[in-house]
Amino acid sequence: MAALDKLQAGAAMEILQRRCDRQDSRLRSLEEEVRALRGCLAEAGVVRTATLDAQLHRLRFSRARQLHPLTSGGASRGVALLQVLRAGDLTTHIAHGAGAVCLEALAPACRQAHDAAKEALPRIAAWWPRLLYVCGGLSQGRRLDCAECFDPSGEGGGHWSTMPPMLERRSGASGARMANGLVACGGKSDSIASLSSVEFFDSLRGAWEVLPPMRTQRSHAAAVVVGGRLHVCGGFDGRQYLNSCTRYCPKERAWLAVPAMLERRSHAVAASLGGCLLVCGGKGEGSLRFREVERLRPGAAEWELMPPMLGRRSQAAGAVSAGTFYVCGGFDGVQHVNSVECLSIGAKGWKALPPMAEPRSSAVAAALGGRLYVCGGLNGGAHLSTVEVFELSTKTWSRVPPMSVSRAHATAATLWSLPKSTEKLNREDNEETLTGVSRQSIVR
Repeated sequence: MAALDKLQAGAAMEILQRRCDRQDSRLRSLEEEVRALRGCLAEAGVVRTATLDAQLHRLRFSRARQLHPLTSGGASRGVALLQVLRAGDLTTHIAHGAGAVCLEALAPACRQAHDAAKEALPRIAAWWPRLLYVCGGLSQGRRLDCAECFDPSGEGGGHWSTMPPMLERRSGASGARMANGLVACGGKSDSIASLSSVEFFDSLRGAWEVLPPMRTQRSHAAAVVVGGRLHVCGGFDGRQYLNSCTRYCPKERAWLAVPAMLERRSHAVAASLGGCLLVCGGKGEGSLRFREVERLRPGAAEWELMPPMLGRRSQAAGAVSAGTFYVCGGFDGVQHVNSVECLSIGAKGWKALPPMAEPRSSAVAAALGGRLYVCGGLNGGAHLSTVEVFELSTKTWSRVPPMSVSRAHATAATLWSLPKSTEKLNREDNEETLTGVSRQSIVR
């Protein structure tokens, strides 16, 4: 009898397992259909993925609040989010456990969350240091797959460290920060043809991974993330300059079309400013260099012209900090330049800034800790490894230790790195405390 019961129980378990497997298969199929449907509707302009995601977030957040009501001491009145985040420096502990990336994503949710995150930033920087990453490029005729990162908190003005190499040698790739990683799109490999392949470096995992390729081969395009989606604009496909644009949606893992720019251009620089996509300068047919600036507003069907830059330039380096877009160096069609200009949100035009110490084009730039870093490039005679730093508060230039490899046409971004261990962090805090005590003793 016991043996029969075991056989019946086993048969019942097998039936349940088969049902579960069928349900899993159906769920996966439905998820694929939903992703495909979202992509088709977004590409056709029927729905905006950002609007759909926002509505889903509201529904899920409302359901979560109903399931887990937040009350204070049993009272019916709910506790405000700011009270929770500021309670006993809870924001800092949340960031330590969930990660600085999660806190950074929370900050734009509302002014209260932004204020709480801002208060926790100094401690977060100690736990989760933010580093400058530079990858790939061209050096003395050789395309690179090597990558390195710069820690500005190190002694002697900071230091460079080697990081895992890219999956493919490439120069002239379109690079931008996406989530907490660096994405490199297209470019040129050891062959002459432009690439459509895409790879992504996750700084928290310390590893590269392959992403779906672009629909079009393109090198020296302009790339930037706007509204959580990567936009790649223009470039060169091996035959002609492009004005076509494409957008990568991480959730759907799909590339969608974006309205084409007014001008065909490569070697331009892009930025996200005030929620809009900007593309500045670049190179056209022959020796043509642009100073024109185009802007695409969210949901717009056409690009519009913005105030032009002060000078014509292609192969410039650009980065945004605190609502201002900085454009450095480049090539004006005759010579490599060291001039710098900027455009701020709400400004009527571009403003000239102090020039760099040396002319350079095809460099990369990134903003970090109130500074603008411009790395490598070409000065007309050689590839550079030098790094110039622009102090945004004082408007002055200085230098930090050079990269380990001279490179131009690279990609760069500032990313949160792996967190320091609690033991190491406590040791550093103790050393600072002891140093402070020693200094007080000396003064006394």
